[in-house]
Amino acid sequence: MRGPSDFEIGSSVRRTERLFFVSDEKSVQTAAVCFASGADFGTLRGDLQHACSADQPIQRLETPAIHGDVSMLKTLLPSFERGDQPKYTPPLLVPLIAAAEKGLDLRPVVQSITVNLGFDSFMYGISTSLRPNQETRNFVFTTLPVEWVLRYDQAAYLEVDPRFLSVLGTRLPFIWDQASERGKNRRTDSFLDDATAFGISSGMAFSFYDGRPAFVMIALNSAISVVDDVRQGLIARNLPDIMVFGQFFHELFMKSVIKRNIAPTSMGVPLSARERECLTLAARGLTSDEIASKLDISPRTVQFHFDGIRSKLNAANRGEAIAVAIKAGLIAA
Repeated sequence: MRGPSDFEIGSSVRRTERLFFVSDEKSVQTAAVCFASGADFGTLRGDLQHACSADQPIQRLETPAIHGDVSMLKTLLPSFERGDQPKYTPPLLVPLIAAAEKGLDLRPVVQSITVNLGFDSFMYGISTSLRPNQETRNFVFTTLPVEWVLRYDQAAYLEVDPRFLSVLGTRLPFIWDQASERGKNRRTDSFLDDATAFGISSGMAFSFYDGRPAFVMIALNSAISVVDDVRQGLIARNLPDIMVFGQFFHELFMKSVIKRNIAPTSMGVPLSARERECLTLAARGLTSDEIASKLDISPRTVQFHFDGIRSKLNAANRGEAIAVAIKAGLIAA
């Protein structure tokens, strides 16, 4: 099977779209057909219009049936170009660099390294600009199934994800488990319930900025629900390798995907209810601070929502995103 990759849908469906870097080919094909046909995931399992309500638990989204020809899916794999290879590679990461140099599927290698570090799944997210005159957009690479990526996006879990919220203002690593995060509010507990169903019950996350500029977040997740003293010691011993792994993967991703000006993998994905809400308020003239105040979220979270909006609508800035959304009938004029 093809691994984490950027899939394009050919002429056998209504229009060409790009999706997330993911590891589950069947889920990718399912999502690809739904996105290409303009399906609204709110109609697939319950109504996601209320997914952003702190008091509204979200039901598990079932994978829709596959309809149509998906044989035209094409793959773009992160890889190094000649001269980009690092001069020194830690032994743990030699298989990753070797696979990247050969243009091979990175998913098995990334998953193997993740397991060797004591975790079950890996997620890399970056918010950056492809060109100087363009506002930031989002890119995601993960070994988790696309169903989780879609759930996370459509439910606006970014607003309550303790990993994101905890690393946003610090470069220090964040270690968490069920005991440390449960009981804060109903929506956070709903996120934790949903995440646990996908094997995300504890883990470690960290973030950093680079000079491009780009905000990067990396999360390693585990199905283990309790981080006791023994597990804390294991994470502490592996911490140097974890941080180096994150930095190497970031350089690999930047050089092989973003420097080649590949479009965000979420291009064409339906806007979430929260994104439509943010875009509607922006169309009425509200600033990020005013939107944040009205929705009771931080201005930085609002910015990340607009990063996602620009990525999905292929818009260079907020004004263009508003224009595109109005023309497409996604929000009212």
